[in-house]
Amino acid sequence: MKKSAKSQFNLDDFNTLYFEGKQSLQQIADSWKTNVSALRRYAIKQGIALRNRSENQKLVLSESKAKHPTKGQHRSDETKHKIAKGKSEFWKGLTNDERQVFIDKAKEQWNNMTVEQKDRINQAAHAAIRKTADEGSKLENFVKDGLKEKYVVMSHIEKFVKNDRLEMDLLLPAHNIVIEIDGPSHYLPIWGKEALEKTQSADNQKNGLLMANHYYIVRLIQTVKHISGYYMYQCLEGVKSVIENIIDNQPSQKLFYVKLGDE
Repeated sequence: MKKSAKSQFNLDDFNTLYFEGKQSLQQIADSWKTNVSALRRYAIKQGIALRNRSENQKLVLSESKAKHPTKGQHRSDETKHKIAKGKSEFWKGLTNDERQVFIDKAKEQWNNMTVEQKDRINQAAHAAIRKTADEGSKLENFVKDGLKEKYVVMSHIEKFVKNDRLEMDLLLPAHNIVIEIDGPSHYLPIWGKEALEKTQSADNQKNGLLMANHYYIVRLIQTVKHISGYYMYQCLEGVKSVIENIIDNQPSQKLFYVKLGDE
């Protein structure tokens, strides 16, 4: 029978093995006859800043001169899905105190950065925002790529109806299906109440114009702050399900919503 966590784990021994001995959580867990999850929870409760995956990998490669474990390899969609699901379940399993440890660590890392490092990050963030405006969000591109396996998909399409200012996020022209990826700013006053009202008014006008021109509209509502790979996969599956229903049944209803629960 395993000992209780209190008697099984020793903080001084852990620090010696993990930091001085440069052992991994798996190595320590094996020697202490426990599992990595229990050991990780213990370390988080003790306020220990654990190495991230990249740091662990660099350590292993530098210590053992081993080859990079994934270099040159191609992961299948199924493998990527399992990895993303595992990450999602890990974050869901954390308590508020455990999450706060990660938040505090991130704040500490930011505060310890030089002005030049912070400027580079801010510049990269602004560039990403501009790129998103031109090329679509990460979620939008994920959904588009997933649908392209089966359908012809056009993105950021204008002038398909009699309104030069109307732009569709994604369009399946063979089926007259428009897919709109609605981020938090479509439902929350992120940029203020007035901006939210204008956005929602524009969405309603677009809905009416598209339906009047015999288009089906699928609005994917994304309200979560942090999008994981598993969340994007669920969004894609939800959109696929609605599209299949439209194609198979040709319903009289023209407007559909896809919304997932928060992670």
